[in-house]
Amino acid sequence: MGLGLAVNGQSAWLDSIGSSFNKKPKLVFRWDSHGSFITNTPARMTALGIGLRFGDYSRAGVAVEWLNSDIFRTKIVPTDSGGVDTVAAKLNYGMFSVYSKFVIARIKNGSLRYR
Repeated sequence: MGLGLAVNGQSAWLDSIGSSFNKKPKLVFRWDSHGSFITNTPARMTALGIGLRFGDYSRAGVAVEWLNSDIFRTKIVPTDSGGVDTVAAKLNYGMFSVYSKFVIARIKNGSLRYR
């Protein structure tokens, strides 16, 4: 019963999100570049995406992200003769994703309100 009341109380913004899909979608492009650290080594990541925006509330699309930095580590590996050898190992990273975003609240003039 409590869950039903919570869903009914929030139905205004749920209706807004649902009705945004009735609007003509607009094509949007996304580019993101940010820094991070991988095992205490600075790393630069880049992402590109393409999707659709439905009104002011909903977005959906696909994106690809990859590592722009060369990150190497020395690894010790066994050899065929029973000894060990050191080799440089390079980190390769890439990711394909499907995303969706929904706005459930907006801040206007310093006050939080549901649309």
